[in-house]
This record gives sequence, C-alpha cells and structure tokens, in this order.
Amino acid sequence: MSQRGDTNPHVDKRMSPLSDILTNVVEALGSSPGRLEVIADWDKLAPPTWREQASPVRLQSGELVVAVADGASASVLRFRVGELIDALNAQLGGDDGDPPIATVSVIVGRDR
Repeated sequence: MSQRGDTNPHVDKRMSPLSDILTNVVEALGSSPGRLEVIADWDKLAPPTWREQASPVRLQSGELVVAVADGASASVLRFRVGELIDALNAQLGGDDGDPPIATVSVIVGRDR
C-alpha cells in the first residue's frame, strides 16, 4: 500500500489539479470580477425593475449581457442601464479599481 507522498509510477506527472485547470479556463474566457456572483446572485444584486424583467446571460470583458422577454421591456430597460451598472459595481467593486461592469447590452428572447 502506498503512503501519502510516495510517487505512483502510473500517474502522469504532467497532470494538474482540476482547480488549476478550471481557474485557467475561467481566466481564458475573460472572466471579470464578480462574474459568477452576478449570475448566481442576480435576485439579490440587481435593482427590482431589472430583477423582474431581465436575466443575466454573461459578463465578459466588462460587458454584461441581459435577456428580456420582449421588445417593450428592452426599450424601457435600455434607458435604465446606468442604474444597473451603478448598483452592480457598488456591490461588486473591482480588485484593481476598475469597475467590473462597463457596459450593458439588452437582448430580446434569449434565456428569458
């Protein structure tokens, strides 16, 4: 029976821990600070109007994409983008002083 610290000749030495691999994948996708938070905690982070009418699709390279059910909702929310950006950035902050969300795109019909 092998002890912890023993080397197993059958294990490929080039293998990396899964956590390292996933971190690299997320970084390669252009993850922004708070990316997962925005999607997972949308109901807590977004202002009420946005929570009720939109769903986050993705946050990448400072652009948050949200989906709405119809064109009328999209028109109304496009005028309120500043409200959403301010609310989310106030709660998420940024590691280097740059806000995680610079722009918001509102799309109709996808994932809503």
